[in-house]
Amino acid sequence: MLKQIMPIIVLLFITTVIYAGIKIYFAQHDLNINPSATTYARPIKSEFDTEIIEKLKTEQENLPVQPEDFRKLSQND
Repeated sequence: MLKQIMPIIVLLFITTVIYAGIKIYFAQHDLNINPSATTYARPIKSEFDTEIIEKLKTEQENLPVQPEDFRKLSQND
């Protein structure tokens, strides 16, 4: 009976040792989050800034190649 259970006990022991090793490793190598990361994760405004949209439209008009023409050129390739 012991010979039948012995492989299961050995596998359980190996699994326990590996699990404990992984837990210890990750406990020692804790992830440090940059404190300034909260400035990157701030919520997006619920309203659009129309001045910026208008500025982008005027900048688009000053491009040497209009976006529609550029898309046509890139589709030919």
